[in-house]
Amino acid sequence: QLCQIVETPYNIYFDQALNCVRVLTRILPFLLEKGDLGEADENVEQLCWGTGSGMPEDEKIGLMIGGATSGEDGDGAPKERQLKVKSDVPEEQEPLALLVVHAAMHMLFLPQFTCDYYEDASLKGDAASNNNSAARQRVETKEEKDLKAEAGLKLKRVEWGVSLVPTPTSIVWAPGAGVTASEMGFDASTRKYDKNRIEVLRLLLSACCDPLFAPADEYNPLASRWLAVATAADAPNGICLFYSLLNTILTYDPRAMTASAGFSEGAHVKLVELSAQVLCILLDCGLPGRPDPVIDQTGLPCVEFETASKGGFNLFRTLLARIDS
Repeated sequence: QLCQIVETPYNIYFDQALNCVRVLTRILPFLLEKGDLGEADENVEQLCWGTGSGMPEDEKIGLMIGGATSGEDGDGAPKERQLKVKSDVPEEQEPLALLVVHAAMHMLFLPQFTCDYYEDASLKGDAASNNNSAARQRVETKEEKDLKAEAGLKLKRVEWGVSLVPTPTSIVWAPGAGVTASEMGFDASTRKYDKNRIEVLRLLLSACCDPLFAPADEYNPLASRWLAVATAADAPNGICLFYSLLNTILTYDPRAMTASAGFSEGAHVKLVELSAQVLCILLDCGLPGRPDPVIDQTGLPCVEFETASKGGFNLFRTLLARIDS
């Protein structure tokens, strides 16, 4: 149902999708609970991460997340190794866990469900793309250059990389960091989608809750595969989600609320709370983000493919480390 609503976002499916979201939100924590021994149930493991092949578990995980596998050496320290995928390996189905996380991240920006209709800038031709690039390029002041030089941050240019620009900007929930009100192209103060956003954020929160069941003295920020999928470079709408969560929190002003505002304001307060929770969880995993600025040949911020494909890469930490305005 969730994959169907993403592929065919029609109003007639919205109620069914919400019911599925609510059921999954309540079931996932029970599936992810590992017990006192900290060992996953084999049946749950196969249900969530099985791909229908006889490939070893570590290699399946590596193929799903960045093309690398993570293991432990004799000292218990994590290590990374690249997998060479042979051309004769049959095509496998995507793991159910990956589909759930990706579907939730798609649904957070579904037209007329969690955001307004939007027009993909890539369909407007090269001229619009060039205008967008020019608009996003900001001239640094001498003071900013001096501060970056003092901190040892040197600008690096690459031919191509993973873009860190929210696209399209119109689906971001609120203006602020990364997106201005003029770039959004509509009244960004609308709260008519708050209730649906809350339901889907709860699902994403449940999908990322498995670290809660790990013993505190054995917690490993690189161990959660659910979080690794949600924070990977290819996570759907990951950049838009980061700025949506961050701006929803930063633009919240309790003084602007009136006593007679009713349920809509109450829903927005809950959205702010959930946004803060989800953002904290997505930032609490993976490797630290690198603040060194990198831009592509069009002058837009990006991450090198080599960096983004490493195990433990966290898109949200990288975006937070790169914020400069």
